[in-house]
Amino acid sequence: MNSLTLIQRLINKYTLVTLLMLIISLSIIKAQDGHYWTEQYGNKSMLLSGTVIGNVDDLGAVYYNPARLGLIKKPAFLLNASLYQLTFLKFEDGLGENIDVSKSNFGEGPSLVAGSFNLKFLNNHRFSYSVLTRNSFDFESFFRTQDEGEIVENMPGEEIFVGQVEINSKFTDLWLGITWAYQLNAKSSLGVTMFASYKTDERLFDMRLQAISKENGNVAIFNTSREISYNTYGLIWKLGYAVEISKTVSFGLTVTTPKAKLGGSGEFVTQEFLTGIDTTGDGNNDDIFIANGQEGLSVDSKLPWSVGAGFGFNFGKLTISVSGEWFSEIPKYTIIQTDPFAAQSTGKLITNSLVDELNSVINYGLGLSYNFNEGLSAYLSFATDYSAVPDDITRFLALDSETNNSTFQSDIYRMGGGVVFNFKKMEFTVGTTYANSRSEFKSIIDIPSDGESKVEGTTVMKLNQWRFIVGFSLPFAKEENN
Repeated sequence: MNSLTLIQRLINKYTLVTLLMLIISLSIIKAQDGHYWTEQYGNKSMLLSGTVIGNVDDLGAVYYNPARLGLIKKPAFLLNASLYQLTFLKFEDGLGENIDVSKSNFGEGPSLVAGSFNLKFLNNHRFSYSVLTRNSFDFESFFRTQDEGEIVENMPGEEIFVGQVEINSKFTDLWLGITWAYQLNAKSSLGVTMFASYKTDERLFDMRLQAISKENGNVAIFNTSREISYNTYGLIWKLGYAVEISKTVSFGLTVTTPKAKLGGSGEFVTQEFLTGIDTTGDGNNDDIFIANGQEGLSVDSKLPWSVGAGFGFNFGKLTISVSGEWFSEIPKYTIIQTDPFAAQSTGKLITNSLVDELNSVINYGLGLSYNFNEGLSAYLSFATDYSAVPDDITRFLALDSETNNSTFQSDIYRMGGGVVFNFKKMEFTVGTTYANSRSEFKSIIDIPSDGESKVEGTTVMKLNQWRFIVGFSLPFAKEENN
């Protein structure tokens, strides 16, 4: 039996079980590895929800289509000066029928810093450097409870019970890029960005339950914890082609390669202790002692192939951006796995592993921009962000021997909007993006519906996220005549 099954057999306590269900439910929003259009880069590109593969005109080009860098007339330094995000989570029936749970979080969002430059002895060549946050997630939760009553099923009479749960999850994927673009002629160009990725992932689940019997003074203790931490680094290439088909229509095409792994290492810690409880009813305590920590483990990390295409239609003051991108599937593979080890109390061989598997998805979007005059433009957009996570997964907090890395199965829909003010020496952007998602899933832990029976619970999760954008671009060169 795994740790959660054992907990269910030990504790018949509504408040603790529903708390566990809530924490495990929260774990589904772990870093969105299975979503590829979560982040946007470049001030205008963010307002257009990334629908700019065919006509990106800011330094978001280093990510969306490096070939467009050859057609941008004003090299600039770009900084998403401030990006803050406000996230609302609501779990309908999260603590039982008609009992909802809400959670909100406010913090800084991912960022991009980029600049471009030319080399005088290389005509029609343009270069850029960039630093962007491809993915990030930081979640911490701690709960402690103390109670008295008939809480531990396998202890006679009432007990004094103390329980605490801690869960931490922190994830960052930082990309450093260098971009080269070559202008084939006045209307078309080629480009490539090479990104160096450095990814770190840390997760901790720790539960401690203690009880003392009021009847005979016997003490029972159950502790279980699992911790994973790893880093991996590699290279990704994005190739692009851009062409101005006419004064009205532009087109872009991109291909992004999987990650070429260069290295990485990981650590996996598993602990489980039980004493003072007879879980089988045979009159003997079933003590458990499992402790194992392994360092220097081999780590793998994969990204899919992707092919993107987009059009830009310029009708004078109104510009329409349309883009779509296909991402290949990633067959099941192991990210990190421990060597088999023997449980000290039973001698049983145990191994733990973190795996990943992602389906193929296609995302698409539409963006509109309107130039009121030379100094003011407005933007509006919509885009999908479909989940590539399969239906059948095992979450990390299930504490099974094999768990999945990507867990967020909900499709996300995004909208963006804002304005850009053009000054002589600066371009200033103010706007917001909004994302929402709804999903229904079964509780990992059963909820006691009465003193004897248990029923499986269903929770509806609603995600609403706002991002507030304040950014600017500073041109470092005069407009060029291409």
